[in-house]
Amino acid sequence: MKPALHRSLIFWSGILVMTFIVWAWWESEFSRVAVITRDNELVSRTSGIALVHHPGMERTKPIGMTWAEMSCSADPSMRLAQPGILHWKRFGLPLDSSGGEPGDPALREYKIYAMWGWTSAGAGWLCFIPYWLVLLVVAIPWLALLAWRARRRRRIHPPA
Repeated sequence: MKPALHRSLIFWSGILVMTFIVWAWWESEFSRVAVITRDNELVSRTSGIALVHHPGMERTKPIGMTWAEMSCSADPSMRLAQPGILHWKRFGLPLDSSGGEPGDPALREYKIYAMWGWTSAGAGWLCFIPYWLVLLVVAIPWLALLAWRARRRRRIHPPA
């Protein structure tokens, strides 16, 4: 007898991971979560994850995690932000970016941070990865594994 799909560890692992990603995407519209080291930050905010490198930034706490609620509109939505990369030099001149549209709210917010906050510490960069892209990167191998499992099961248990 063939085991059903609902008994598959691959199936439930994928459902669990993708549910967590969708929850993180939704939560990023309401709050900002950051894991901070001396020169780097991993930030979940504005429908994506940003890896920020700003050497020379003076910190009171060299390593830690922060969480802050943000004010948002009455109807926040899970935006389809665009991926992008920002580079900056001290005091924001010149500021170079690639990816994302100039009007993309997620990258625009990070550009403001780069111009006014991080640039005083010196040169740095930011890589922004939207949650829809993370979800796609997880879903494609998950579906491939499920297809491989189904093909393998058909070979082991041919239909009668």
